[in-house]
Amino acid sequence: MKKYLLDDIEMNLTDFVKALKEQGKEASQIAAQVALQDEDAKVSDIAKSVKAELKALEVEEAIKSEEAKTAKSDELSVAVDEAVKKALKEMPVAKEEPKKQVFRFNTMTGKHEDYAKMSESKKAIADSLFYSMTGDTSSLKAVQADVDAELKAEYKALGIKTALYTDATTGSYTIPTEVSNQIAASRYEQSDFYKKANKQAIMYNDKVYPVATDMTFATRTNENTAWDDKTPTIGNPTIETVEYGGLALLSKRLVELRAPEVVDMLIQAAGSADARFIDTTAAFSVTGTADAFNGVIFDSLTAGIDDKALTAINAKDFANLIEELSDNINDITFIANRKVRNLYGLLENSNGAYVFNQFMSNGNIAPMGYDFIENRKIPSTLTINTSSGSTNARTGGTSDCLVAADLSKLYIATGLMRIDYSEHFKFAEDQIAWKFVNRIGSDMVTDSGNVAAAVIELTN
Repeated sequence: MKKYLLDDIEMNLTDFVKALKEQGKEASQIAAQVALQDEDAKVSDIAKSVKAELKALEVEEAIKSEEAKTAKSDELSVAVDEAVKKALKEMPVAKEEPKKQVFRFNTMTGKHEDYAKMSESKKAIADSLFYSMTGDTSSLKAVQADVDAELKAEYKALGIKTALYTDATTGSYTIPTEVSNQIAASRYEQSDFYKKANKQAIMYNDKVYPVATDMTFATRTNENTAWDDKTPTIGNPTIETVEYGGLALLSKRLVELRAPEVVDMLIQAAGSADARFIDTTAAFSVTGTADAFNGVIFDSLTAGIDDKALTAINAKDFANLIEELSDNINDITFIANRKVRNLYGLLENSNGAYVFNQFMSNGNIAPMGYDFIENRKIPSTLTINTSSGSTNARTGGTSDCLVAADLSKLYIATGLMRIDYSEHFKFAEDQIAWKFVNRIGSDMVTDSGNVAAAVIELTN
């Protein structure tokens, strides 16, 4: 590689050109210096080489300039950031007051609990009661319009059409789904009967349609062969429904509070009353004493065995009842009131030992492995014609009973609950009457000729 001398220092072409440029030499002067020390090179080649070296130096200087600018900009940004942070740190900040948590002593649980704000659904009920009491019809209509819109949207999403009962001018209005569900949950938990009943039914236009009841299957050779005489059938009878309701009397002072406790009280009261009504009507209502439909005890599909004295009961009664049931019955439940259940629980064998030896320790009675539920609403004033030959009646008689039934054949359906309001009833006592109104349909449903329940009348 050719070496060039500058001030007695050898260097390559790049450093030579750079050194001359730093001395302030022009391109032509630099080329002349190169030519003097490289006499064998062509003039054109020297010109190109010097030009290339000078271009490289310009690029290098440009890069260094940009890097310097960037570094300066970054340095400035850091300085600004630090200044802003310092300013923010020194700036006085208004402290947000922590939200005060309100506690109350819950007399139901015996604990101090966070006082939860009412949900919109419960607030709608509290507001509806208040606006009804104060005669503020326009506000009541506005609240109910929101409730109805919510219900319509929910039922539309389910593909179900339903009639709404709202009529704010007469003090009659629907219940939001959340509250209605809580009433239904309260009913379910407090009912002895409702838990085991078949609720796979649709209520529409005041009738109950069981979704699917008993089926009968048959065989055939192939698809070109007609079904034989045992044509598969499915029974879906229509069950008529009736309206029922109950009154709740509230002090005007309670309604004025518009507090969650008032709504919770109504939910529990409605659920409890609903459960008592279902346990009563579905078990032992009877058309012979002006009831709308027959309960299980008096149903046409309930068979009767010979009546006997309550003092003569024995463990064989359970087997005798089961023998009366049809072979399509799969799930059996024994039912009696508290008095009768206790007597069966205390039955003794010939050796004086308890037949149900766990009854005294944990209350369990499971005759032949089947459930035994207590329906406290069944009275001791029955007359059951299936065994005694007298007219069916739930009052005026002197009998108790024991029932064996497949409660999956018992259909119970309830409708959309509403509230009716009256400002006249109990006016003198400064109370307001709220009537919870619903519809119910109940019936034992199975194939024709089959027995889904059996009862023994226990005379006193």
